[in-house]
Amino acid sequence: MYNPVRGGPGSMWRVLGGLLLLLSLGMARAGERVALLIGNASYAEPAYDLANPANDATALAAALRGLGFRTRVVIDADRAGAEAALEDFGRAAAGAEIAFFFFAGHGVQIAGENRLLTADLGAGAAEALRRASLSLDTVQATLAAAAPELGVIVLDACRDNPLSADPRAARGLARARGGSGLLIAYATDPGNVAYDGAGPDSVFTTALLDNIATPGLDVRLMFGRVRQAVLLATRGRQVPWVEESVLGEHELNPAPASAAPVDAVEADLAAWREATAAGGAAAYRRYLDARPDGLFRAFAEERLAAPAARPAPADASRILAAADPASAADALARLGFLPRTEGSVEPAQLAAAFESYAAEMGGSAPSLDGLYLDAAQTTVMLATGTAQRLRGELATLAAIRKTLASAEGARAELAALASAGNAEAGAALSAADADLAAIRAHEAEVQARLDQSRGFYADLVASGGHELRPYLRRSLAGLVDASRTLPGSESRTIGDAQLFVRHASEDGTARPEGSMRWLTDFLPGG
Repeated sequence: MYNPVRGGPGSMWRVLGGLLLLLSLGMARAGERVALLIGNASYAEPAYDLANPANDATALAAALRGLGFRTRVVIDADRAGAEAALEDFGRAAAGAEIAFFFFAGHGVQIAGENRLLTADLGAGAAEALRRASLSLDTVQATLAAAAPELGVIVLDACRDNPLSADPRAARGLARARGGSGLLIAYATDPGNVAYDGAGPDSVFTTALLDNIATPGLDVRLMFGRVRQAVLLATRGRQVPWVEESVLGEHELNPAPASAAPVDAVEADLAAWREATAAGGAAAYRRYLDARPDGLFRAFAEERLAAPAARPAPADASRILAAADPASAADALARLGFLPRTEGSVEPAQLAAAFESYAAEMGGSAPSLDGLYLDAAQTTVMLATGTAQRLRGELATLAAIRKTLASAEGARAELAALASAGNAEAGAALSAADADLAAIRAHEAEVQARLDQSRGFYADLVASGGHELRPYLRRSLAGLVDASRTLPGSESRTIGDAQLFVRHASEDGTARPEGSMRWLTDFLPGG
């Protein structure tokens, strides 16, 4: 641990900063965690100054040290200081478990290249912008060369562009592809700007500080909570975005060994696959008995109501010969006839799954068009049920947090009275603490359910926007009848179905692939 180093024009500070980094971090050994945090608040042109970046970098460094990171903080770094710190960080990060880079300040894109503006940027410096900025490409290359198990780049650098008059400097940051083992988190989605914040830290960093130390939370899930918190705090005006290619799970604050929490969505999917694999009325009744409000309730009831007669055995090989194997496998997996896998499916397994699908169709003749339409309708109906859960869980979370804020205020008043010698207040503190613990436990339960619902809906949006896109709108036609078996009013059900089709159709077009901007449509009071 060491003190922040001011990265101004003096070369002595840069040399000393590099020595401190090497002494405190050294060459990282396997299992070690290192972090470099740059907070640029004061620029050579005072009109560019920001209130929060120095606080953001310092506060986040303290949180990371509590998680076992060895950190360096650089405040108001000029380009030379930032490059020197980054070079030292690259050496320190070699072979680390986690290497974490954070930048708070101004960031712009020039011809699609992201530049993090350094403190030596002055008025009229647009023509010399590259000489007063650090390239995000350089940061990525540094982490790629260091090859930590996990590289994390966090950019709270999308504040309003101080060079907006220059046509070369575009609004916000551009999308950047993360390499293998790298996660890049932006304070807002590409092309938009972030809020500096009314308090000591930005809206984004405040959410990061609130979630980064949550025990047992995978880093991707943690950033999912950060994105959700910022979206709620700004009422959808700012939507953080993550680009990642991370293998395995990485917890910034590993939880003690204990039984893993049950993922209700995954458990429901597994139960449905089991029922589908078994087939027959008894299997679907078992599913309904065990999960009367399950995601697949409508499908189980539909199959129980289907005619008992079965069509002639499907010529699966002939039908599948005209199909893209990956698309057919994806459709069969959506319907529960195949497990979800990352790799390809063997032809024999694909044919057997299609035959099982055909056997459950009643009197209808199987076809690829019918398969894809059934898969699309399944996706839409699952998304509709999940949307209703998301809306309810977000409203519950908002109510819990209001209650928590009131309880914390009441507890603070009791503590003040107790400190002043009020015996009754002192006696009431233990009850107040118990109430707070119960409220926080309830909040954690709702957050865990939201993690599952949010992740499942995001998967449906991402997968629904590709090979199934032509079938999604067609699937809406038959939803009026099916909506009677789903929770919620018919109008709400159909509205949520139409909403999902729009979300899936926009993915990768009107908004960047992987964006959670769709979550704004489920905000309480929205």
